[in-house]
Amino acid sequence: MKNLGMIMLVFALFSCSKKVYVKDDYTLYDENFQLSKFSNLRTDGVYVLENIWTKESQRKATEHQFYKFYKGGQVNLTVDLDHEIKSNQDYIESIKNHISKTNQEDFKTHFEGYYKLEGNKIVMQRVTVPRNLFTYNYGYLEDDKLILVKETIDGKGKFEDKYFTDYYKATYKFIPLDKSQLENLVPGW
Repeated sequence: MKNLGMIMLVFALFSCSKKVYVKDDYTLYDENFQLSKFSNLRTDGVYVLENIWTKESQRKATEHQFYKFYKGGQVNLTVDLDHEIKSNQDYIESIKNHISKTNQEDFKTHFEGYYKLEGNKIVMQRVTVPRNLFTYNYGYLEDDKLILVKETIDGKGKFEDKYFTDYYKATYKFIPLDKSQLENLVPGW
């Protein structure tokens, strides 16, 4: 009877723990991913949130956040809640600091994920930690801008028109950074 109680306790503990996701859990992870030289996506800088448009209004972004894309198919979102990043060098230092943390053994995913491209359309997949499930961001690229139009738990990263709606647009402006300081940074996810 004691063994049954112990087994049930262990099962209960494991069922309540959050899953730590690894590369193979991501449907958009591709070990052989290579960014096409013809792609509109740029990896030599960051895409910074500029404004948000909805059917009801348009506003300049008050929150400071940016996406960094890597040639190997990785992407991460940084949210600068305290507005500490003010210069190009600050962005580079933030990226270096983030990379050093992701390369540690006990690192858990949060704002990190993978992306796929189809023409000028992009899909990003990441884990939403509080809900412990995957979310997908859909958007497109044009003239040094990333325009995200939908975030959903549906879609599974498929390039279907229904995920590229025009009811919401978060526009991210591209800011180039010093390539020599970025080229050796390899993400740990």
